[in-house]
Amino acid sequence: MPPTGVFFWEKSMKKITVVNQFDIYFAPEDHKSLLEAMEEQGVRISNMCHDGFCNQCRCEITEGEVEYFQDIILSEPEKYILPCSCIPKTDLTVIPD
Repeated sequence: MPPTGVFFWEKSMKKITVVNQFDIYFAPEDHKSLLEAMEEQGVRISNMCHDGFCNQCRCEITEGEVEYFQDIILSEPEKYILPCSCIPKTDLTVIPD
C-alpha cells in the first residue's frame, strides 16, 4: 500500500521494510539515496559522511537487492549495505546496525 498522500502506485516505487521500525517507500524520482528516503520518512538511523566511507549508516540486508551509485568501503558487502550510497533495485528488508 502506498504512503498517505500518494494517489497512484508507480511501478518504480519500492517498499523498504526497516526491521524494528516500520515500512517506508522509495520513489526514484523523489530520492537521491536510500538513506535520504529513510530520513525523510522518519527512520532513525545513524549517519555521518553520506559518501560511503564512514559505515555509520550500515544496515544488514536480509532480502532484496541494491545498486550503488558511488564507490564504497564496506566489509561483507553480500550481507550489508550503505544506504547513503545506494538505491533499491527491488523491495528490501533491512536491519540498521
